[in-house]
Amino acid sequence: MSTKSKFKFLKETEVIKGSRLYFIIIAVIYKITVKSKHLGCNIQVKLKNITSKIFKRELIIRNKIGIFLIKANDSLSKSSPYFEEYLHEWLDRDKRKGVFIDIGANIGFYSIFALNKKEFKKVIAFEANPDTYMVLKKILNLMS
Repeated sequence: MSTKSKFKFLKETEVIKGSRLYFIIIAVIYKITVKSKHLGCNIQVKLKNITSKIFKRELIIRNKIGIFLIKANDSLSKSSPYFEEYLHEWLDRDKRKGVFIDIGANIGFYSIFALNKKEFKKVIAFEANPDTYMVLKKILNLMS
């Protein structure tokens, strides 16, 4: 994801629940964390600890893909329209657009993307982690 795309993501994202300023702060901390990978694990761990202390509230955001619930320690990148952008075209391979099966759905980016942007009629999403599943379930409820 280019730097321009990251800033575009901030501009294109509406905060439905929570503070816009809070969202921007978390996004900047996330960006610093991503950039810190080349600086070594110690800095990355410290930044993640700071993030987890600050990021105690949940945010509900809407962007051109859909609605997302962002909880503490969630990666903002998973809710970005630019998340794994190189794979988006892959969903066009199935011309029938019937059922999209999302195994290991996490917070449901591809489930939401398949429904909202690729016009699939139905999504079946599986997520094994109970905490992540609850987030996925909340997101899908927000969309209905």
